[in-house]
Amino acid sequence: MEVHGLTYLTVSSRSNIYSNQATKDLTVAGTTANGTFQYRLIMTSTASDCAPDTSAISNLTVALDPQISADGVNASICVGGTATFTTTVSGGIAPTFAWQYNNGGTWANVSNGLPAGATYSNQATKDLTVAGTTANGTFQYRLIMTSTASDCAPDTSAISNLTVALDPQISADGVNASICVGGSATFTTTVTGGIAPTFAWQYNNGGTWANVSNGLPAGATYSNQATKI
Repeated sequence: MEVHGLTYLTVSSRSNIYSNQATKDLTVAGTTANGTFQYRLIMTSTASDCAPDTSAISNLTVALDPQISADGVNASICVGGTATFTTTVSGGIAPTFAWQYNNGGTWANVSNGLPAGATYSNQATKDLTVAGTTANGTFQYRLIMTSTASDCAPDTSAISNLTVALDPQISADGVNASICVGGSATFTTTVTGGIAPTFAWQYNNGGTWANVSNGLPAGATYSNQATKI
């Protein structure tokens, strides 16, 4: 049947997709194709001279289940810093998002102050920003994506770890050494904080600081210049 350029077919049962199709209420189940599909009801009387009636169009939107990808990416910051966890999402209809924090083995929606000092933004979107954490340690986050359409299964992301470290700190430093010409000296420090820190020893060459280089001062050779010693 064609009406205003649109073709309508009487629904037929395929793999038990339809039930009650000869009643006023239609049930559609098991659709594997995603998209938007149109339905209408035609009501006809068995009595003569009764005009049939056609319902307004009903749209059925079928979406893929929510899916989170590009997730489980870790971040490292120093105390008070900012990190953003970014994901890629697909599927669902008008999906909602909830970022959660693992508080001692219990997952719950993120809340300012957990961990200590943390403030959150965009926690109801697919990307979460964490700032201001004053506690150092490793903290776990995950994203839950839910579709507002019925029968869609929610998806939960892989865990993302946020490592928060104290700022780098050098101590037991500024110790002097004395040697004779041609001798050797070692400057030893104690360091804490930072994440996978790097080190660079510098030499004051006439008022200008630069990374140590063999030959400055005359004849000097350096070792371990990229370590704390």
